[in-house]
Amino acid sequence: MILVVEPVFPNAHHAPVNAGNLRAIRLATGSEDIVFAAHPAHREAVFGVLDEAERKLCVHHDIEVIPAGGISFRRFRSQAGTLLGLVRRLKPRLVICLGTQPETLFACRLLTMVNGDLRVIAVLHGNLNQAVGWRSRDPRRRWFDDRSSLNAAIGSPAIQFVVLDQTVRDAAIKMGLLPRERCHVWPHPINPKEVQASPHRPDPKRMRIAFLGSAKRAKGFSDFVHLTRQLAARDERYEFSLIGALQETFPAEALTHIHVTRGFLDRADFLERLSAVDYICLPLHEDTYTLTVSGVILDTIAALKPLIALPTPMTRDLFRIGPVGYLCNDLTAMADIMGDMNRLTDSVLYGQFLANLQRACHARLPSCLATVVARLVGEERTKERSDTNDL
Repeated sequence: MILVVEPVFPNAHHAPVNAGNLRAIRLATGSEDIVFAAHPAHREAVFGVLDEAERKLCVHHDIEVIPAGGISFRRFRSQAGTLLGLVRRLKPRLVICLGTQPETLFACRLLTMVNGDLRVIAVLHGNLNQAVGWRSRDPRRRWFDDRSSLNAAIGSPAIQFVVLDQTVRDAAIKMGLLPRERCHVWPHPINPKEVQASPHRPDPKRMRIAFLGSAKRAKGFSDFVHLTRQLAARDERYEFSLIGALQETFPAEALTHIHVTRGFLDRADFLERLSAVDYICLPLHEDTYTLTVSGVILDTIAALKPLIALPTPMTRDLFRIGPVGYLCNDLTAMADIMGDMNRLTDSVLYGQFLANLQRACHARLPSCLATVVARLVGEERTKERSDTNDL
């Protein structure tokens, strides 16, 4: 039996990704029992993505989850207690933590110390970025931060690590953050239900460009505001929008040309707004997105929306299958592309972008990722059978 746990998020955050991972794990393991443990709100969000038949195949346990917000011993104690209790009751052969914080990695290390035969897979999202970031001079804080927790988890050979893109694995190994033999890739999955069936073509009389995801300066939203202000002033055919949450304060006058929705967008509203635009502008910067990936790139692939993007490792890798929009070396080149209405509305080029996006989309469906997941999960099963044969 495999225990799949989401110990980090008590809400819908990462629910589409976790649903995709659950699908891939199910397909990779055949008829083996899978138990999904999560906060009730997160579990409901995940089950809302899965089909009814898939939900019935996945036994679930509701657990308490303390919301993220600074590293704390209380959160470690809660996560460790939850994991130890689940393992004691269910006796799984493998635990997969879909989300991890520093507290989670320490809890995983404790879990393997208490249960000598247990194997753990820890899925890392932004942990590696934080592990190379600023560290407090206070030794009490350094003992419990991202870098220390990662080192603690590496100290247990029973823990394997999963990142969400090959480019992240390459960077993590090159920087000495993770051991090569224990660092694996489960590409960020796409929800088959959200794949756009009939993509539209742009209208030369109206060009709709959106910024996708959390509107923060670190994610390039201020660059998007600057790039689009002059275009909106000189050409009324442009429509600019934010599809996501405005998470930092920007002067109201700076956003008058951008349609900004206040408050939280549920998934259905998010996807509806995404389906109505022609291009997604992603001025993400390489220094932020070398050791992590942007989930919104997967949303653009599923929605078959061409990109106007700066080069990050993940976007460069995506463009290797063929152009899926315009990859711009810098903000000046991005401004030139966005201002060239003839190129943006070229039906032949746009058709090529859509065809390449469809190829990229297919490669990240859970049915295709199951083979990748099975390599790691299968290794654990092979070891288990080998150990049994030795008795």
